[in-house]
Amino acid sequence: MNCKNQLKYGKIRAMEILLLLYLGHLLGDYPLQSNWVYKQKIKSFLGGLWHILDLLVAYLLCLTPFLYLPQIWTAILLVLIVHFFQDVAKINFNREMDHERESYFMDQFLHFFFSTLIYFWILFPLGHLTPSFGASFYLNPIWIIYAIGLVLVTYFVDVTQYVVSHPGQIVFKRNWKYIFQSALLYSAIFGIYIYLS
Repeated sequence: MNCKNQLKYGKIRAMEILLLLYLGHLLGDYPLQSNWVYKQKIKSFLGGLWHILDLLVAYLLCLTPFLYLPQIWTAILLVLIVHFFQDVAKINFNREMDHERESYFMDQFLHFFFSTLIYFWILFPLGHLTPSFGASFYLNPIWIIYAIGLVLVTYFVDVTQYVVSHPGQIVFKRNWKYIFQSALLYSAIFGIYIYLS
């Protein structure tokens, strides 16, 4: 493999790590964050720590084959710290200003923005990363994109629809019927796309 191909290959692998960071955020902020954790997060500092545990589980799941690298642990720690203080700021802003819809979208944008900054600062310079195991899933962008899309069309859309239509309400009810139907439809469309391509 020549130098140009090695550089290209390294950039592709680095981008997959960024996608895994995004997936970890989505899993921790949506399927793993229960209604109870959300209510506790609004009530107290400790509730925010419960949510950070949700996120930690998600990041560990998504980045397991790369945990042998100290830079991965540094990136996870920084993302969690930024996420915690960002959530505290959002909750305080909502209490004072009553702009829940706007702060919800800004919060999500900033979570992805800071994850991207941390990735480029700490992980991108590493270039190509070799997983300790699980290369067929963890380094296959198709499955990572499928998982991201699945969370987006199910949990993200469900929560977003609720936030937009019920601003200011703490109690959230998941629409399991919508989530199940969306997961089936998305999986079928994605499967057809993979089969045809």
